[in-house]
Amino acid sequence: MKFLLLSALVALASAAPSFKAPAPSLIFSNDGYIVGGDEAAVGQFPFQAVLLSSTSPGGSLTCGGVYIGANSGGNHWLLNAAHCTQSSARSTWLGLHRRSDTSDGQHFTFVRIVNHPNYGSGAGAFPNDISLCEINGVVDTSGNVGAAVLAEGDNDYAGVSAIISGWGRTCGGCALPDELRFVQTTVLPNYGANSCQTDWGSNVNDGHICVKSENQDSGACNGDSGGPMSIGNTVIGVTSWGASGCLTSYPSAYSRVSFFRDWIREVSDI
Repeated sequence: MKFLLLSALVALASAAPSFKAPAPSLIFSNDGYIVGGDEAAVGQFPFQAVLLSSTSPGGSLTCGGVYIGANSGGNHWLLNAAHCTQSSARSTWLGLHRRSDTSDGQHFTFVRIVNHPNYGSGAGAFPNDISLCEINGVVDTSGNVGAAVLAEGDNDYAGVSAIISGWGRTCGGCALPDELRFVQTTVLPNYGANSCQTDWGSNVNDGHICVKSENQDSGACNGDSGGPMSIGNTVIGVTSWGASGCLTSYPSAYSRVSFFRDWIREVSDI
């Protein structure tokens, strides 16, 4: 797993001592979990994808993903995190509930993968961590697969309840779960009092959207990267990074879909 070796100071009241936040860590499958989640219902998240380590249908899970539909030319696309798609030897399953049962799933390789041109450049932790994958084939949306609605505009969703979902680990030493899991959590403002910046300082930029559970007992972690933060069928974030060790006392950071909406449209025509 890649680590960003930063020591951002947590913003505290002036009377309190300062201390170092843990290093922000990309959320890959080899070290993490949807913490405190529940099993999803079959078809509850029709846009949820599995990103595999190879072009083989039996490849291992590396990340999640978001199916965003087809453009006017009939080209189908997947939204993901750029740190998940640095290699072209990838494929995806759509329509899965249990990873062990692919009978109702649809497997596709990719025609091309487009990482954001400024991934890793700029202010904040893992900036511009977003990518698009053009699917090699036609997706059947008559069953448990459906396209996400993508967030647009200037709504920051602060204080809104959102859902994060994926097949990431459920505890630090646990195996990846077989079934898709989800947890409800709360979107934080990026800046100001009681914000994502309060915990993460300069690691936060405008392209991030953060969540943190009120009881600090749930969150995203490795294996959930590239997967959705959603409100109904609207996807507002794509899993990017969190505290090293997946500490649920710190916010999980996502790439903010509305911030990158113009780029998504330019590349995919969706």
